Amino acid sequence: MDISMRPTPPSKSEVRDYSERAVEMIKYVLQNFGPREPGSASELKTQEFFSEELKKITPKVELQSFPVAPMGLLFFLPLTGIMVFFSSAVTFKYPIIGFLGILLSLIVIYLQFGRYMRVIDILLPQKESCNVVATLSPTTGIVNRRLILCGHADSAYEMRFNRWGTTYIRFAVLVLIVTYVILISLSLLSVYEYLIWRNSEVAFLPVWLKKISLILGSIYGIVALGFVDFTKVVPGANDNLSGSVSAIEVLRWFSNHPLELQNTELICLITGSEEAGLRGAYAYIEKEVCNLRKIPTAVIAIDTLGDYSELGVVVRDMNGLISHHKGVVSLVYQAGLDCGISLKPVVIYLGSSDATVFSKNRIPASALVAMDPSPAPYYHTRVDNLESLNKDTILEGMRILIQAVRNFDRNGLPDSGPVPIGSKKEAHQVTEGFTVG
Repeated sequence: MDISMRPTPPSKSEVRDYSERAVEMIKYVLQNFGPREPGSASELKTQEFFSEELKKITPKVELQSFPVAPMGLLFFLPLTGIMVFFSSAVTFKYPIIGFLGILLSLIVIYLQFGRYMRVIDILLPQKESCNVVATLSPTTGIVNRRLILCGHADSAYEMRFNRWGTTYIRFAVLVLIVTYVILISLSLLSVYEYLIWRNSEVAFLPVWLKKISLILGSIYGIVALGFVDFTKVVPGANDNLSGSVSAIEVLRWFSNHPLELQNTELICLITGSEEAGLRGAYAYIEKEVCNLRKIPTAVIAIDTLGDYSELGVVVRDMNGLISHHKGVVSLVYQAGLDCGISLKPVVIYLGSSDATVFSKNRIPASALVAMDPSPAPYYHTRVDNLESLNKDTILEGMRILIQAVRNFDRNGLPDSGPVPIGSKKEAHQVTEGFTVG
């Protein structure tokens, strides 16, 4: 994109009032509604509060309800922990049953967490959640394209190991992966012994391997059962009130600067139950996908504007399985450059963001994020509170978003443009880590 075709980015002083209002909104939600479990009364009250704020900006505001299993996404951990433990206990006496149990647990992990499908949701208690959708039309009244800014209102169940420290959660994840790989290997050997060597007088597998299998199954089960504390919901100031209020304030900016929006229908989408497995985004796309495809539409998810040094744009998502649209990645990255910030390329290898749901449905999308991939100490822990916020990150995030909307309104999605990876001139170290969702 020719630099002459891009508007000058907003200054920090121009955006400061909006970012300060955003921080005050976070403070209000935390003080009045507290942690927001998916499908809870506090999540609904937060969405109603956001709805009222958005009605001050535009009359086109809608609440869209949908059913959700609050524990849906992460319940695969205790479920497979139990499955793996019992499978490892019976593997060497009933090898085929043990192998099938471990294999079934792998299928559950892949579908429920790897692909964010609703495999075990039907087994869990159901509640009602909702999305907030606010629409700001262009000044001309002619909609040539559409841009959706997406945050999520709910907060997560606490991850015990990250509450203890980054080293503990990394070690816990490593233990789960290593023990599982060894267990499924031993299970396969046990099946082989049963089918090929069962009539032999010489034992194929030594007794100590059988004991190790049970020990590893116990370790996996204990770590999986203890990974998430479903009785504790975190405040979620960074993840993701920071993204939600930033989307609201960017919509307010363009309401106050109507001449800057000539071609674009700008939508602020605050999803519910993202932490339950992107359920709000799935509900929205199921309802609106046909309408979204009628005109050129792009999506920028905003998730966890916490760590200034980690401002980045997501290039691959959903456990590294989904690539986001290069045009949206370039749009966000160029907006960062315009604001004097070189955004890091982010690959989410464990978890996902709302942007994935749109990319999976062929709606161009990416996400603006800012979180230490170690992960950050506040990631899904009780310290994700007002004290952990970084006001400068929220301000710069909003500047980037405003500039991205301006560039999109003027030129649409770039066919080609600077991206943070794939070009020698724009080569950076890829940030890899946990989800920011």
